[in-house]
Amino acid sequence: MVKSNLSVLGRVLKVAIVLFAAVMLFFALRKFFADEQAILLFSTQAKQHPLWLTFVVLLIPMNWFLETAKWKKLIAVSETISWKDAWSGVLAGLAIGSATPNRIGEFAGRVFQLKKTSLLEGMSFTFISSFMQVGVTVLAGVGAILFTDVGNLIHISKTREWLLILTVFALTIGAILFVITKYKRYFITVRSVDWKLLFVVFGISALRYSVYATQFFIMLIICGVESPATTIFAAIAVNYLVVSVVPSVMITELFVRGTIASGVIGVCGNPEAAALAAVIIWLVNVGFPALCGMFFIRNLTFFRKRE
Repeated sequence: MVKSNLSVLGRVLKVAIVLFAAVMLFFALRKFFADEQAILLFSTQAKQHPLWLTFVVLLIPMNWFLETAKWKKLIAVSETISWKDAWSGVLAGLAIGSATPNRIGEFAGRVFQLKKTSLLEGMSFTFISSFMQVGVTVLAGVGAILFTDVGNLIHISKTREWLLILTVFALTIGAILFVITKYKRYFITVRSVDWKLLFVVFGISALRYSVYATQFFIMLIICGVESPATTIFAAIAVNYLVVSVVPSVMITELFVRGTIASGVIGVCGNPEAAALAAVIIWLVNVGFPALCGMFFIRNLTFFRKRE
């Protein structure tokens, strides 16, 4: 009787999650397509660069293939899963996470598809995966501020540069120490992850970062941003650094990303184009894959007794 009730509750949760994520995505897309000027600008520019646009689209599966590979390697410490299960878990997690602040709910799609790994172990692996990706983002952003002229372009003085770096570093380390100290019993699994695996995961994270940074660069060119490639890439790195620490949910993420890109990448010229490119990249890299991920939520099991 209890098992039957849990099964029904599980189905209800899946339906509720799909409906909530779908509503959030609907309003996000509605907000974008309501901007007729942006749509006109993008359609005009896209017609002039069809091959570049095609290349951006072709990089979408590469982006999520690398994320899937990273997850599959990490979870292999606990259990072996197929590429199909890893892929569907990542996309289901994206669908769930896209409706939560800064996509913190992504772990659910991954963990609740596993058959042997406990919830706490799965969360630990998800934490490692996310931390490595954030680490690459922070290093790239800080490096761009320190070693390029982008800091001057966005009016960050040398003193402010170091204050920014120290603040980001302190907050990152502080958050890690707080989580590990407060929830150290949850991180027993981390001991099973050797340095070689962490290095591999970090390398995959860096490669994935280069893929979506390249997508963003191409989209900026398509939308009409004209500036040296090094300056644009540096601005992209700073942009992603800022985005990673600003809380948002799907319904506001388009506005947040557009605003940040306009202020940071807009210094390269054409702030409107920078904002539009950021929104388009979010749609192709998060919005569309999240929509696909909704179909995999049915594979999740929320109330399974795990070994």
